[in-house]
Amino acid sequence: MIELSNLSKIGFGGYRIDIQNNIHGESLQTALSAGCNLIDTASNYGGGKSEQLVGKVCEANPHLKAFIISKAGYVHNSELSEVISFHKKSGVSNELLKISDQFYYSISPDYLERQIKISHRNLKRKIIDGYLIHNPEHMLKGPNALSKDELCYSLKRAFVFLEGKVKSGHIRYYGISSNTIGLEKHDQSIDHVQLVKLANEVTSNHNLKLVEFPFNLLENTLLGSKHNNELNFIEYMKKQGIFTLGNRPFNANGPTGPLRLATYDEEIINLNLEIDVCRYFDLKQEITKALHDQKYNGTVDDFQVIQYLNQNWMTIESQEQKNKIFRGFLLPFLNKIFNQRLPDSFKEFDNTVDSYVKKNTTYKAKKIISESKILDKYDKSKNIAATLCKYYLDCGIDSVLVGMRRPKYVNQLRDFFN
Repeated sequence: MIELSNLSKIGFGGYRIDIQNNIHGESLQTALSAGCNLIDTASNYGGGKSEQLVGKVCEANPHLKAFIISKAGYVHNSELSEVISFHKKSGVSNELLKISDQFYYSISPDYLERQIKISHRNLKRKIIDGYLIHNPEHMLKGPNALSKDELCYSLKRAFVFLEGKVKSGHIRYYGISSNTIGLEKHDQSIDHVQLVKLANEVTSNHNLKLVEFPFNLLENTLLGSKHNNELNFIEYMKKQGIFTLGNRPFNANGPTGPLRLATYDEEIINLNLEIDVCRYFDLKQEITKALHDQKYNGTVDDFQVIQYLNQNWMTIESQEQKNKIFRGFLLPFLNKIFNQRLPDSFKEFDNTVDSYVKKNTTYKAKKIISESKILDKYDKSKNIAATLCKYYLDCGIDSVLVGMRRPKYVNQLRDFFN
């Protein structure tokens, strides 16, 4: 078994990987072959498909050893009715918290037991190296929000349960993955000092050894969050013997919204404005024809979503913004016009907009990197992903979790695996 001290500096992040995607499997195998021995996933990622891919690749490559982390807490939409029924049958319905209409959360021992069994099956492993409570700050939100004291009670009870799973040999270590841990000014902040105290109350020789949190060029306030004016968050965790894992290294929540700190030079080199404008025109032409066939007397430009795209389709700044526009407005409009049968011109336009999002992302990321004084001591002309990861590791992070869904992304960080 791999010890914490021997984990690779870059871990394979499994948030958006899927067992049905062969490229994702190839990327994971490439990473393991290159020396990456840390994999991070969760039972809710892709409704279990992320764990299943990890299990498939690791089973097919038993000579490539890996330390696997999974998580629980979120209830995936695909199993919502089943989980509601499970809590009722277990007599713990009050421990399934409704955060919103389509979002439920639980860390009851019964639910954790259920999820660990599912993760064992998906991962094809009898022992899970690390098992994390996934973003427990959600329990402080919603119509059934807990108080901070109630949250501490729930966490301590979960720690008692997880210590038992360590003793029974089902997991090796446990911990917390949180987007708000250590953030003193956040309403749903998770107090990291209190967490360690809770674990010590369960047993002085506890196995809370892992903590995962967002850390990137814009979200790095944990470096200045001091405990008793002595240690910042990362220093405190190290002193407590807790391994630190930074996630979202290239996906920052900036002051104006989500920001991708990545470049796509190879993918945008062949953009051709004249051809790309024609693709949008082709889509509008097909919409016009469909409207005419439906006896509509106006023009395609009468519709707000088209008016928006006329002005903005080449300047959409992020995939999140594009998804909001397309899924929320354009697709419902087109499905109605074309009776759920989208024309090929839409697929062409969809891919074109993706390319322009990457172009805009690349420009913005390069600007931020070039202007960042934090990175002045690094060679900014080199691979941006490698430069940022080197900075994060220099800040004291033990391992950085990166979503390397393509082999080329693995190769960009290959030097960190050895």
